[in-house]
Amino acid sequence: YLNLLARIANNEAEAGPDANHEIRLLAIRLSKEALQKTGDTERLVHTLMAQANAQVDAGDFFGAEQSYQEAKQLALQKNNAALAAQVIRNYGLA
Repeated sequence: YLNLLARIANNEAEAGPDANHEIRLLAIRLSKEALQKTGDTERLVHTLMAQANAQVDAGDFFGAEQSYQEAKQLALQKNNAALAAQVIRNYGLA
């Protein structure tokens, strides 16, 4: 299920100007919801970063900032400094 959602999101990301942002964001949101149930923090943080990238592409800069903040807080709550640093770096590149 998660692999299918990731493929859908990635296909839309690669579509460039023809991308359907709603489908991409829906696939990511469904992935996020599934991962929240599993407790897989690292994958959830990566999904939140993917959500932020998709939000930037869709022009939702406020939403992207919220997603990065959520990802950073989750990484810090789990005492994963390397993952938090990755979030901060990606936020700076966005």
